[in-house]
Amino acid sequence: MKCPFCESELGNCYLESSGFLYLTTKLHPFAGPQIAPKKDKIARLNGRKEGTGIPVQYCPACRKVIFRY
Repeated sequence: MKCPFCESELGNCYLESSGFLYLTTKLHPFAGPQIAPKKDKIARLNGRKEGTGIPVQYCPACRKVIFRY
């Protein structure tokens, strides 16, 4: 697949964490996203059945990462 930003070839990899990955509208550097207000959360990207990460595609040329949520 080609990068939608620069047309270079995308590579496949995983975005991993020892905890859950959240997509949020605000950064919560001290408390973390687990206890952030519900209105700030867009999605939890991984659950127990997915394990420690999610599949992503990356562009080595423009350094963008693309994933589905």
